Amino acid sequence: MTDTPHTPYKSLESFRPALIDTYLQTYIYDVVVQEKIHGSNIVILGYMSNGTWEFKLGSRKKWLNPSDTFNNFHTIFKNHLDKFIRLFDSIKDKVGQDTFTNAIVYGEIFGGKYGQEKTKGSFATQREPNYCPYNDIAFFDIYYDNKSLPILESIDMFQKAGLKVAPVIYQGPLMSFLKDFNVDSFKSVVSKEFYGLDHIDTPKSTEGITIRTIG
Repeated sequence: MTDTPHTPYKSLESFRPALIDTYLQTYIYDVVVQEKIHGSNIVILGYMSNGTWEFKLGSRKKWLNPSDTFNNFHTIFKNHLDKFIRLFDSIKDKVGQDTFTNAIVYGEIFGGKYGQEKTKGSFATQREPNYCPYNDIAFFDIYYDNKSLPILESIDMFQKAGLKVAPVIYQGPLMSFLKDFNVDSFKSVVSKEFYGLDHIDTPKSTEGITIRTIG
């Protein structure tokens, strides 16, 4: 399993007003709208070895070595190891222990500054967003044996494990959402929802939203 090839996550396209007609034709079932966090893509592979979980951490482009700093990802993972074991246990139980091979979760690492605040040793993951003064992670997708879990099931599993998910802005028919939504006036909710901090507005402080069909 240690030679599992690295698979980059498909790009999550930000909402574009010019494509509204296309969205309405594509998303004919209820949708989940989430904030698109502006950070760096991360991936975690989990598999069983002699009854024990083994993990590989990756960026968008490659598997990481233990010596790679990469926005403090290894440290954050170690600090939340019990939550990841809980998450992967729940995935394995859902899939069935006899057929389970491995699972991969995708998310975003972000933060590293909040206005003039910056925790010692943190990395400013992106230049503009001021989410929080330290690095943190949130997730948006689960794959097992090359199959994707439905988005609502993924969100539920992440939250029950005690892990953050990209903030959910809306759930329901897309037409109802678009009736009142203006992407140009949308402001990030990450700071408030995750940390109780006010949103710091800068020219590129908000990445936008993503739309995904339920199921």
